[in-house]
Order: sequence, then C-alpha cells, then structure tokens
Amino acid sequence: MNRCCCPICKREYDSPKKVCACGFEGVECPIYECSELSRDYESRRLFNLYKFTKRVATGVIPYEPSPLQTLEIEDGVLTIDEALEKRGLALVDEPFRDNRKTVARDGLLALRTDVEALILNSYGANAMFLDESHVKALFFGKDFRELTDGFFYPFSAVRYLWVDGDNPAFTSDNNVMYNKDKTLLISYARLRPEEEFRVPATVRSLSRAAFYYPKHLRRLYLPRGIKIPDGALTFYDDRAPEIIYY
Repeated sequence: MNRCCCPICKREYDSPKKVCACGFEGVECPIYECSELSRDYESRRLFNLYKFTKRVATGVIPYEPSPLQTLEIEDGVLTIDEALEKRGLALVDEPFRDNRKTVARDGLLALRTDVEALILNSYGANAMFLDESHVKALFFGKDFRELTDGFFYPFSAVRYLWVDGDNPAFTSDNNVMYNKDKTLLISYARLRPEEEFRVPATVRSLSRAAFYYPKHLRRLYLPRGIKIPDGALTFYDDRAPEIIYY
C-alpha cells in the first residue's frame, strides 16, 4: 500500500489526511498510471503546496526561517551547501544590513532536492543563488530588491512565481514576473500550463532568460518594437511557439 507523505514536513500516513500536523492541507496517497505518477495527482499536490507557501509568505501560518550554515568564502563568493532543513518548504530570511555579504546577494546555495517551495525574504539574489534546484514554487518577499539579470537560467521546474504585493521593485501576474511598472518582463514560469500568452502592451523589454524553455507555450504574442536581448527567447527546436507581433 502506498503511504501518504506530506510535501512540507515529510511526515508519512497510512491514509489521506485533510490537514497534516504541520498545517498542510490535502495530504494524498500517490496515484500511479502506468507506473508513473498521475498528472492530476501531481497538479493537486503542487497547487496545495503553492497555497500553503502563500499562506506562510503572507504571515497566515507561522514558519521558522531555514537554518543557514556558512562553509567557506572562495574568490569572494560565500558558499552555502546543504543549508536548509530537509523539508519541502524553505524560508530564507536574511536581512541586508551594514553592507555585509548575505547568502542571497553574494552566495551559492545548493538546495536539497526535496525543497520544492522557496520564500526569499532577503535583499537580493544573484544568478547562481539557487544553482540546480528543484524549486517549483518561488516567492519573493516585500523587501526583495536586487535580482541579477539571468537569475532564472538555472531553473527547470518553476511552476508558480509570486511577488508580495507590497514589494516596490517587482510584481507578478499569473505566474509571470515583471518590474513594478510592468515595462520589463523578467520571467515566465517554465512550467506554466497555459499554451498561449500575450505579453502586456506596457512591456518595453524582455530580460535575459525571460522565456527559458517554456514547456507548454505554443503561441506567444509580443508588442511591436519590444526589445529582445540575446537569450530572452530560448526554446526547444521542436517545440518553439509561434510568435505573433501585435
């Protein structure tokens, strides 16, 4: 018999639980189809993970920041490895003070493979911060300010992108991330399920890796005159979407 496992705290149950001891709602037992996990099961599990993470990010559910452990500084880069607790949600809460180095601004954080949701309440992040993580739900807190161009290059699994509404530098809309006034599209979540997307007419430029191997996108509408830097539109040759200018 398949045991049910909470994606947050990793507790196991013999049967489904409406609410886990950690507060996560909707713990199901895995459903398989032809030896693979059912798409419906995976979709429900991930959406429940997103809902839980959003409640933590907005303060509805209290959650302790994940422990950070400094291992070494090499060539001016603060390297962090195996720094997070072995849970499905990691909360990085490292305030920026006195111009000191922070993990989020200057370091490389190798996430455990079971961390699928991440909340960044730090000041900023560079392109190497999450390395080759398996994060599927990525949240940016209200104090987040700096994001290195190309930050999303390493990502292969992001489904949900969310920015705190009080953040003065960035915003998000239906799992697409922009600067605050929506003149720059920063990232389109790679696993966003919609097959069609219209870039808002306010957008004047795309960031590097704005569309980085989107899995389901089949038709992309772009405003005429939009700036498209190298690497902004990166698709698989056999799955490149139709691009239409309007």
